[in-house]
Amino acid sequence: MYYLLSRYYNPYWRRFLTPNNYSYLDLEDINDLNLFAYCNNNPVAYIDSDGRFGIVVAGISIGAYELLVALGLITAAAAVVTTTVLESKYHFIENAIDELIDELTKNINSSFSYIKKKTYERKKAAPRIKKKSKKEAKQAAFFKGGKKEPIFHNGKHGPHYHPNDPKFKHWHYYFSLLNFISEHDENEEDYDEQIPGIFYI
Repeated sequence: MYYLLSRYYNPYWRRFLTPNNYSYLDLEDINDLNLFAYCNNNPVAYIDSDGRFGIVVAGISIGAYELLVALGLITAAAAVVTTTVLESKYHFIENAIDELIDELTKNINSSFSYIKKKTYERKKAAPRIKKKSKKEAKQAAFFKGGKKEPIFHNGKHGPHYHPNDPKFKHWHYYFSLLNFISEHDENEEDYDEQIPGIFYI
């Protein structure tokens, strides 16, 4: 707040705290003057020596906001001109864009290669070996698993044995279901490995 000899001025409000002398008013025009205002609310660009109207100071006819906008436009125009001149001479923007495109292309290609490797390149399927009888299938799985008792499994493709060895655990030794049933008829001791869902007499 500033004291201007006759009254106080608040720069935040851009108003005086008390009105000016009433003698300045035109009694026939109610909207003649604002007795609380000063220099059209722009004391930076105007002066008001007699309290009736603001006069432009030293030819300044634009406010601070307009001045900043004009300076911003001038700066932007200078930056555009400078960039255009440098680009026409050194092509640094064109080179940067080319490098960016090359880098993006490499990344996309490596991503597609990774996806192709993970999605389309399947592991080699474990062998599915068919034997004539259950005995042959069990024996083959027994030797493939390092002479360990093979694992019996009744999968969707039929009954089979897996070698009891982590290295060959996905190998399948199939045998004919009819041969399996006939073997059960001959050897009662194999009934502990019956296939679920098949009824034996």
